[in-house]
Amino acid sequence: MSFIRNLYTLILDALFPLLPEERVLFSYSPEKAYTELPRAPHSLRPHIQSLFAYKDERVAKLIWNIKYKKSKPALEIGGYALYQYLAGPRGCALFSSKPNEVVTESTRTLPCLEEKSAQPRGPHIILIPIPITTKRRRERGFNQCELLVAEIQRLDIRKHFSVRTDVLIRTQHSSRQTLKDRAHRLEDARGIFSVNEPVIKEISSRYPSPLFIIIDDVITTGSTMSEALGTLKKVGCDARGLSLAH
Repeated sequence: MSFIRNLYTLILDALFPLLPEERVLFSYSPEKAYTELPRAPHSLRPHIQSLFAYKDERVAKLIWNIKYKKSKPALEIGGYALYQYLAGPRGCALFSSKPNEVVTESTRTLPCLEEKSAQPRGPHIILIPIPITTKRRRERGFNQCELLVAEIQRLDIRKHFSVRTDVLIRTQHSSRQTLKDRAHRLEDARGIFSVNEPVIKEISSRYPSPLFIIIDDVITTGSTMSEALGTLKKVGCDARGLSLAH
């Protein structure tokens, strides 16, 4: 299987050599990319945040290289950006119970992990890479969101976050969303997730107020992320969504 995946990557590299904007992007360190790439203009919906503006060619190529080529430089940039957001002051807005609240030094609660405390204050944070179906995993060979979360985990040396891939389950396979309009995307997203309730009970027995952060690579209409959050909230979970691009 690994041989087939490596062969697939080599074929992609041959068919799609790096474009000028990709060469520029991969000349950046993860730190530079985080400051250079344009931010997404606003929060798409309450409790859903995105980092970068997908309309920028560099961001679009970043997502493409993560999603289809499993590119190590792209994953390092994406994982670093997500971690810095979660660990820094901008992430406080995502953790707030008031999604439109402007977070200042005086109103900060959790976690603002940039603070030097060994443990963050507030609920335990659990990262969930948005799941894909078995069919999609067979086609692609990997879940790019799991790879992004693995990169966050690598950077999280203080172990502020837990990662679980067994909480949210993708139960329905849908066709690719790229050419669909908003109405069809919303319709396709309904009922595509379920929750592993025994796992939720196990987590709740360990942590009194866990906070679940669903991680996605790119959000378009927000229908898939909203469905995932709604599925968790139906069983009483406190959940938020974060994507690399919108």
